[in-house]
Amino acid sequence: MNLCHLSRWQKGKMNPLINIIKFVGFTLGSVVIRKTYNWLTEDVDPEPGTKEFGRELRMTEMKYKRLRRKYESYIKSNKYIAKNSDDTC
Repeated sequence: MNLCHLSRWQKGKMNPLINIIKFVGFTLGSVVIRKTYNWLTEDVDPEPGTKEFGRELRMTEMKYKRLRRKYESYIKSNKYIAKNSDDTC
């Protein structure tokens, strides 16, 4: 549809529709760009010696210690169950 051949009234009538399409397009475009940028930058490892590196190292060590304690208690409880199950047979 060529907008040059439309009357002034017809152009004014289409203007809200065009504004809605532009609004939705810019909104979706900004969300996609932001999500893509965050996705690209989140997996970058921090350089050693920076605050971010220290924070990530501490969080990883805490997670390792927590999982190690859970694993050791799991092994200990399984040994206890296996030991008691032999007595009941």
